Amino acid sequence: MKKGIVLGVLLICLGGVTMAQNAVEGDGEKTPLLKELTSSDWSFFVDKEQGVYFIDFELFKENLKEILVTDSTGKIVYHDELWDLPVNTIYELDFNKIGQGDFTIELHSYTHVYRKNLTVQ
Repeated sequence: MKKGIVLGVLLICLGGVTMAQNAVEGDGEKTPLLKELTSSDWSFFVDKEQGVYFIDFELFKENLKEILVTDSTGKIVYHDELWDLPVNTIYELDFNKIGQGDFTIELHSYTHVYRKNLTVQ
């Protein structure tokens, strides 16, 4: 009787481990979905006179965790953590501190990467 109970518990535990491994392998965290933002996308607003870009987080419909700005060589010129900001935040990105040139803004959520290319003059 004891052997049967121990064997049953062992089989249940092994089954749970097998299912957990399958869930981790197929959870899709390896490559987040990339979404290019077009020039007509209303989530970005620009004040060209002041050199400030405004990003409306509420229009993304998901929580964002970080922002990366890279220059034309791929070097990260700006990074900020966003996970603690409210979903209705309007984020200000001041290019007076970053400079002029061609840049790529990447907004990382937990499932997607939103990418926007822009030129600052």
